[in-house]
Amino acid sequence: MTETTRRWLFQKAPIGENPGPQHFTLDTQPVAEPGPGQVLVETIYLSVDPAQVSWMQGIADYMPPINPGDVMLAGGAGRVRASNHPRFKVGDMVTGTLGWQEHMLCDGYDLTGQPLRVVPADAPLALTQSVLGMTGLTAYVGLFHIGRIQAGDTVLVTGAAGAVGSIVGQLAKIAGARQVVGVAGGPDKCAWVTDTLGFDACIDYKQQNVAEGLRTTLKAPVDLFFDNVGGDALDAGLGAIAHGARIVVCGGISGYTSTPRGPRNYLNLILRRARMEGFIVLDHADLFPEAVRRLSRWVRDGRIVYNLDIVDGFEQTPDALGGLFTGANRGKRLVRVAADPTA
Repeated sequence: MTETTRRWLFQKAPIGENPGPQHFTLDTQPVAEPGPGQVLVETIYLSVDPAQVSWMQGIADYMPPINPGDVMLAGGAGRVRASNHPRFKVGDMVTGTLGWQEHMLCDGYDLTGQPLRVVPADAPLALTQSVLGMTGLTAYVGLFHIGRIQAGDTVLVTGAAGAVGSIVGQLAKIAGARQVVGVAGGPDKCAWVTDTLGFDACIDYKQQNVAEGLRTTLKAPVDLFFDNVGGDALDAGLGAIAHGARIVVCGGISGYTSTPRGPRNYLNLILRRARMEGFIVLDHADLFPEAVRRLSRWVRDGRIVYNLDIVDGFEQTPDALGGLFTGANRGKRLVRVAADPTA
């Protein structure tokens, strides 16, 4: 019997609703054998990220457009199943933009035209999609190079229980921050942020007005504000900034599935002589080797802890993405497509 493989094909962007199976079509086709210069990769993990919605909406110019009928884009990690390519041998673990498909046949480049990267043999594969992958790199670059954290800073992190935010707060403590305050949704998440991740405090936006929570929690105005949320949380943070504050705009999950609005407290940037800057981590690839070395050491030393929120089953991928917008995840969400031989 011919072996088959499945793909989730993009059909339409979510507008005013969370992403889900209704935005994709599940396609089945035969597994192809690699021709000359080609490699066949079996997907093991797919990264699930809020920014994927902006890719679907065509507003992220750092990613190629996704048209109806295309394989949905996503970072991933997998194993070389068969190879006629000189750079890859059977059994190699690789990462890249593999997309929502159980197998990828390519010429050594991923769906965005970037070379597939071979993972060192001793590296846990799941971590290449989390703390030692784009998640950790985003936290590192945003905090150290965009935010320019300094010892003694008061740091605010929105989306503190999410993939990036959970790493940012820990890095801030490593860098000598005076106080690190997070914003998250629900008592369980806030308890995890403080008790496990080591934040000094966490404001539950589902139970408390964030602006009021900041007034009663902060020991000093915010020197560095790392925002992953936008909307009301961004407004509240801008109302609490110090003179010369640095605001790092990493994401805006509150506006990905609804019409985003601009901040009302932006005049505080003038009054506090503050700097607000957005960034795309891919623009800082020159920093990646340094970041991975330092992140790896801190993970080994136990100074960074992480949570992998793993959803099993390729068929669950659309729902796994939609769950990010209902607060269903804690830490980094991955879809496990096949058994991980490195686990």
